[in-house]
Amino acid sequence: MFRSAIFFCLCVFVSSKAFAADALTLEQVLAKVNADNPTIQAAREGLKATQELYPQAMAGWHPNVNAETSITSTEIESGNFNSGDGATTKSASINMEQPLFRGFRTTGESESSKRRIDAGMARVRQAEQDVFLRTTQAYMDVIRDRMLLDLHQKNKGVLLKETDAAVARFEAGDITQTDVKQTEARFANAQADEAIAQSNLRESEAVFEEMTGIFPPDYMALPVLPFTFPQTMADLIAKAGGQNPQLARSRNEHQAAQSDVTVAKSNFYPQVAAFASYIRDYDPQPGIVDESETSTVGLRARINLYEGGGTVSRTREAKYRANQRLIEIREAERMVKSDLVSNWRRYGAYDVEIAARELEVAATQFSAEGVREEARIGERTILDTLEAEQEVLDAQSSLVEARRNKVLTGYRLAAALGMLTSEQLKLNK
Repeated sequence: MFRSAIFFCLCVFVSSKAFAADALTLEQVLAKVNADNPTIQAAREGLKATQELYPQAMAGWHPNVNAETSITSTEIESGNFNSGDGATTKSASINMEQPLFRGFRTTGESESSKRRIDAGMARVRQAEQDVFLRTTQAYMDVIRDRMLLDLHQKNKGVLLKETDAAVARFEAGDITQTDVKQTEARFANAQADEAIAQSNLRESEAVFEEMTGIFPPDYMALPVLPFTFPQTMADLIAKAGGQNPQLARSRNEHQAAQSDVTVAKSNFYPQVAAFASYIRDYDPQPGIVDESETSTVGLRARINLYEGGGTVSRTREAKYRANQRLIEIREAERMVKSDLVSNWRRYGAYDVEIAARELEVAATQFSAEGVREEARIGERTILDTLEAEQEVLDAQSSLVEARRNKVLTGYRLAAALGMLTSEQLKLNK
């Protein structure tokens, strides 16, 4: 199957000069998209923001140190003996608090941040795959629509000759006016088909330009699939389980949600911290001495006895959120498996279809040539000739569509397996 796919990719006709030395390859297009696509860039910036959650969580292990200064004016009116009369006090202090136990909050926040970073990395890979797959489809659509337009233009040229020949034969009295009108009708239909094919090509080119930022060049090489797929469904599922970014994202979000439960429950436990401070006052009130110093060292423990049920509610919320993430894992597994099965079966079926379409094209071309020869000696009607030529066009168009679908399905299968990322495609080198 894979040898035939590679043979097809190397041999299929793309355009009259599609494999010129300056042909644009899909790998070049994906490298450009990887470098400057806004969706991918936004996902990467989002990951950078998520990565800041870890140092924020780790700050819970470190002491908090602050310095403070103030100036205060005080006046005292009193008749007591030896009392001061007030002062303008200048004060400077430095304070330190080292958390010793926060009810496992710091541990939970650290684990949660790690899992969210991993989920963010999976989100970037998923964004890459989505963009790369849409770009591949846009690339293949341009190639397909150019080939279809070429077929319709050639078909219009053939029908123009048939129309001219029919008019000449009618003037010679060999055929009726009905035959001429049938030929003219087919020619008019060919003109309409060409206009539709031209419109489809312009639309595909616009989508390609939207995805890549460049207008598709004249020469675009048909891609050779750079993937090696597992041979059995069990191996496919196992590979997807280890690499698919949607699954990785769901699993890490579930683990982060479980750590959030630990964070929510932290207020049930005592909060213990060591503290120290040093304060120096100049002209302290009541104005009896010129300066003073105060040093303090101690331990502080605090436990919430009642806070209106807020901690209980937040804990329930975190548990429900974790259950939601667990269900999302199951949903993601089903979706990935469905994509794998459908794309794998379709990928194999296209080999059979392409082989059959190639036989169909050869048979219809041979048949059309025979019908034309028989029509020249009067054994076939004009309508028979027109029908035979239409069958050739239909067969050629179906072959073009099947070849395009084969390549695109291969990339869809790669995406389901988690193989359509910048790292796997080596686009960052």
